[in-house]
Amino acid sequence: GPGNYSAGLESSPMLAVSNYITFQDNLTKVVKRHELAFGFQYRLYDLPRGNPSTSGSFDAGTLAYPVWVYRIQPFALSPLVAGYVGLLLFAGTCASYGLFISSLTDSQVLAGFLTALPLLLLWLLSWNEAAAASGTLPVVRAISLFNHFQPFSVGVIDLRDVFYFLYATGLFVWATLRVLEARQWRGRR
Repeated sequence: GPGNYSAGLESSPMLAVSNYITFQDNLTKVVKRHELAFGFQYRLYDLPRGNPSTSGSFDAGTLAYPVWVYRIQPFALSPLVAGYVGLLLFAGTCASYGLFISSLTDSQVLAGFLTALPLLLLWLLSWNEAAAASGTLPVVRAISLFNHFQPFSVGVIDLRDVFYFLYATGLFVWATLRVLEARQWRGRR
């Protein structure tokens, strides 16, 4: 049916981790073969890296990594681009929701909890579709973050999913602005 881009374990998070580990293992083998063939070793600073502790290097390393791998072994770019687009849209929705919740409370702990838990529930909502009643299944699929992110992860950019993330992001930014205006009107900061 529509929205079912893969079945079974293809959408499993454990399979994604397994695929990533396999990819890293194969990449290490390619680098080792390259070292043997050309008689030199890569120094640590020659390899693309992402260190989130230094400003800007995580983004540069994350974006440079696929380019570096592509130079070694060309691959289809459309799934990579779709994945990055989906990741940016998903991150924007999560960040705007977090800002909205943060604008409602002065407690950082409460804001963190009220951000993480609902986002996790919205992500996991559709993973057990067999347990949902048949009448609620369309509603669950419509609001599930996973169902809207999953097509991006397999290389498909569906305008319905783009609209979902943009609408949710805009809605939460709008709601955050309304909360901040109300606080300003009441004299609270």
